[in-house]
Amino acid sequence: MKMSGSLNDPDVRELLDCFFSLVRTDSPSGEESEMRRKLTAILEPLAGKGETDKAGNLKFFVPGTLPGSVRLFSAHMDTVEPGRGIDPQIGSDGVIRSNGKTALGADDKDGITAIICALKRIRRNNAPHASLELLFTAGEENNLSGSAKLAPSWLQAKYGWVMDGPGRPGTIYANGVGKIGFVITAHGKAAHSGICPEKGVNAFMLAARRFRCFRPAERAMPLSITARSPEEKPIISFRNGWCLLEKSAPLIRR
Repeated sequence: MKMSGSLNDPDVRELLDCFFSLVRTDSPSGEESEMRRKLTAILEPLAGKGETDKAGNLKFFVPGTLPGSVRLFSAHMDTVEPGRGIDPQIGSDGVIRSNGKTALGADDKDGITAIICALKRIRRNNAPHASLELLFTAGEENNLSGSAKLAPSWLQAKYGWVMDGPGRPGTIYANGVGKIGFVITAHGKAAHSGICPEKGVNAFMLAARRFRCFRPAERAMPLSITARSPEEKPIISFRNGWCLLEKSAPLIRR
């Protein structure tokens, strides 16, 4: 995560302090309770009492001083693993990183930081604004489990912005929200490694070659390739460029 601005700028310092505090709060998917407590403590003085639904999503409603539709701003509370004991550090190049033992958690605690600091500025400057709804979802990294269980009737806003996505600051993705996934199974051909190895077909190599047919942008899709010989249980999962041995069994029968 690249930092912009000077550490001497009070706004930058406020952003960093908020971000560091959030990433130091463990919240791997399914374990967001401590993050909910922290956000509640930070936001209730600014936004009033928060509400939590059965899926663990947290929302706040900020009455507006201007007419118009309710605006929703959202980010997710959970992080990927390893995400416990995160120690954020600013390098000499201005890049914020973890200590190398964990993920950083910028996905999506930078989005939460942006929402919190924007609301603080509104309050500090007594700036006029439309009614706001702030939504912090659980389980985003676990197949969107929190937002998938969110009841639309729980929200007043009809449109909004999700503060989560790649690209330069100011980039807005107007469509394509969601995901698609599929599973490809490659079946190899067993052969005796000492008598006729040339007759064998390596299932993993088949799977790898199929994976390379995808364009680079498509390789970022949720993709699982399972390699197996006809008589064997699955032995290798190939996910987005890395492979995990599920059991120590040969690809070609010996």
